[in-house]
Amino acid sequence: MSDENKNIENKQEENQNREEYNKKWWKNVGLKPKLKARKKNIKYIIILVIIFCFIILICSIIKLFQNNRIKISFFEQIPNNLTFRKICKSSKSYSKGGGIFYIDDDKYLILGSSNKIEKKYYNFPMPDKRIHLEVFNNKTQKIDIIKDKILYYVLDSVQMTNGNIFFISSDGQEWRRHFFSILDKKTFEVKNIGIFDEFFKEYDRVTIFGLENNKVLIIKNLYEKEEIFVYDGNLNTFSKAPQHNKKGTNYMSAIALDDNRYVLLGGYSTDEDKAKSIEICNIKDNKCVIKKSKLNEIKTSPFLFKVSNNKILIIDSIADHSKTIELYDYEKDIVEIIGEIPNDNVRSRNYIQLKNGDIFISGGFKGISVQEPVNKAYIFHLQNKEINEIESGMIFPRGFHLTSLLKNGNVLICGGNLNNHHKNNYCEELVIK
Repeated sequence: MSDENKNIENKQEENQNREEYNKKWWKNVGLKPKLKARKKNIKYIIILVIIFCFIILICSIIKLFQNNRIKISFFEQIPNNLTFRKICKSSKSYSKGGGIFYIDDDKYLILGSSNKIEKKYYNFPMPDKRIHLEVFNNKTQKIDIIKDKILYYVLDSVQMTNGNIFFISSDGQEWRRHFFSILDKKTFEVKNIGIFDEFFKEYDRVTIFGLENNKVLIIKNLYEKEEIFVYDGNLNTFSKAPQHNKKGTNYMSAIALDDNRYVLLGGYSTDEDKAKSIEICNIKDNKCVIKKSKLNEIKTSPFLFKVSNNKILIIDSIADHSKTIELYDYEKDIVEIIGEIPNDNVRSRNYIQLKNGDIFISGGFKGISVQEPVNKAYIFHLQNKEINEIESGMIFPRGFHLTSLLKNGNVLICGGNLNNHHKNNYCEELVIK
């Protein structure tokens, strides 16, 4: 064999030995040949792709919830220190227009229209004794006094700073008259102080708002013909309110700042800027000033709550136009969105402010043509700007019900429409432990 052939044979043998050695080495260290290693890498890549797709899916779901205006919190739990309990039974199932007002010694005056009609609808004269006065004693948890000799129907009511109740009522006749009246909180006597129709010949509806120092703001809603009056309980006089700039805006709301000033905001108008505008009116100076800031969304007859010396919380009453909860700082003239009400197709909820400043949200109606009351209840936490549903809900589904904050911090809930056939006379209490 030539030297050249011998060298070729040696190289072939050397390559074969090296290949055998490599196979043994891969096997000894627990690894696989390159082909198998590639398969393993492909498996890892598939797992990573699946994980990535799962993360994308979760992010998409969260975004979907946010777009539907449902605020999500992974840390805030549903309050577990809140319970509802059934207490006393009132004589009638009260509806909106009236209210529950503190008298003294932990007693509360319940003023409201009964849901029950004892004759067919639209028969005149309407039945007597449809308006009732009752006093709830929180110490005994019973109704102490029942009185039903005032006028037929309460349109709206508010408690003045002296404790007496200012309200608008009707006599229930075919061409019925409406009255401005004062209800004495001690004697429960009613004194008519003006005939409503002499002030407003035509109107859509009239709403009233309590101001400081026994004053009441009266707003007539009628497109392009809205009017505002001020009733002074100290002088027993009516006067024109300062001329506002929101002409052509219906369903406005107001809240007092001090003895003479109030904020006028909200309402519906074809002019979006007017509907979103904010004014501060001064009764003493007889003028209203338009502020630079505006609401972020149009709000009809919004609920207004003072949450500090210079801030006002604003929530739409119907929630068809706006679901945002907005905070207005009237010293800095700044409006910011701080939350959103639940997107659950419930309208006309009841809102009331708790002792700690949080907002208790209850009841309302589902549907438009056929309204179904619900028992849903929520707490809007002002500090962390979160809304949480109270899991148990109210004992009874209610809409257009009456609520009042009790001295002990609990909430009294009475009346309201259950549905077209069944009425609820029971009051219940939100117990805050």
